[in-house]
Formats: sequence, structure tokens, C-alpha cells
Amino acid sequence: MSHAADQLYQQILEALRNQNIFGANQLLAALLAAEPDSYRTLVIAGVVRFHLYDYAGAERHFEQALQDYGPAPEALTNLSKVYLATSRESAGLETLRKALKIDPNQFAAVVSYAKLLEEANGSAGLVAALVELAEDFGSCLAKLYLARHALDEGDEERALALYENAADGELSSDALLMISGDLGARGRHDWVRRFVADRYDPERHSPDVGVNLVTSLAASGDRQGAVDVLQAMVRALPPGTVDMASFEAFIASSPAGSA
Repeated sequence: MSHAADQLYQQILEALRNQNIFGANQLLAALLAAEPDSYRTLVIAGVVRFHLYDYAGAERHFEQALQDYGPAPEALTNLSKVYLATSRESAGLETLRKALKIDPNQFAAVVSYAKLLEEANGSAGLVAALVELAEDFGSCLAKLYLARHALDEGDEERALALYENAADGELSSDALLMISGDLGARGRHDWVRRFVADRYDPERHSPDVGVNLVTSLAASGDRQGAVDVLQAMVRALPPGTVDMASFEAFIASSPAGSA
């Protein structure tokens, strides 16, 4: 993998995030010339073709990735999107299940699977899908979605039990972001501290997890804890990632209290 190919790949990802599909397609031509047969090139090529509504081209790229590199959750999940977009619901559902058996915590696969069953069977289908993923597949993310649902239903006891169960295993960056966001938005800053504070690592986890944690610590009166997390983020992340002055002002305006 060359440095030039690495740069092109990152530029394509950025173009896709900005919904600049035609720009991504132009960059893709260069990546295909520089690194035509790698797994990442085949998958990102399929993603770009999918966004251009070239479903046949996308399918070819994803199938090539699976043929050359074996079953991988990312390629399977993206292939399922092609099946679903071309009215092959049964194949799409089965392909998603294959992806989830390999990685039950792949965010896109969990969301897609739950959404499919919700569309078919309403809210009961959504809950049933999440329970299946949590219990049969061992999906931590599914447990967190069930906890969110319990909070929405006002059942904090069940939500707490689900969070505790999920926290028995290792929590990914996606999981910590979901926990800190859901609980912080509902004012359960004590639970954010309980489930996120000791697990957050600015070198491994999304900066957004750190932002949520700083916000919850400050909101609960732990100014020093918020400052400590903020300083750890500044040390670990590239310059300019954290707006130190804005956060320091926010922390200073937060209620004083004991940790």
C-alpha cells in the first residue's frame, strides 16, 4: 500500500462524507490505477458505484472483494444494500445475517437489520430484531439500542440492566458514543460517568466520545474531571481538533459541585 494510494483512499472517504459523489468517482479512477486489487479499493469502488446508482457495478466490486478475500462484514453489508436496492429482499436479509454472524457489532449491519424488520413488522419487529441480535448474536450495540428503547419507554431499571450487561464486555468507540450521547441527552450524567469515564481513551476512541464525556462531567459539577479529560484529548489528538478555549469557557460556566 503506497502513500499515494492511502491519500487517495482518505480523499474518497472525505468526498463521500461530504456527499461529493462525482468528486469521489474522479478520485476512484486514480485509486484503481494505483492499487486496483486491494480489499479496500474493491469495497470503496463498490460504495462509489452504489451512490451513482450503478448497482450492477457495485455488486461486481463487492462480489470480487468477497471472492478474493473471503467473507468480510463490510463487503457483505454493502452487498446487502445492493440486493435491497434492487428488490432482492430475501437475499439482502440473508447477507446481512452473514455479516452479523461474523461481526455482531458492525454498526451499519445492526442498523440495517433492525430497520428492515421494523419496516416489515413495525415497532414490534424492531424490538424483536434487536432482541435476536443481542441474545442470539451477542451484539453489544443491539443491547444499547434496546436500552435506548427502554429509556424512551420510561423503564430506567431495564435500561440500567442492559447497560450493565453490555459493559461486561469491551465497548467499542461506537458503543461509547451511543451511551454517552443517549444518557447525556437525557440528563443521566451519573450513568455517563459510570459507563464511559473509566473506559474512554482519546487515542482509541472518537473525539465525540470525549466531547460528550466532558459535557456530562461539567454538567454534573465535576469541573476538574472535565478539565482532565479535555487535557488528555489535547495531548492525544492532532492540533486544532479540540477548541480548548470554548470548552474551558463552558466548563467555567457549569455548576460547581463535588465529583
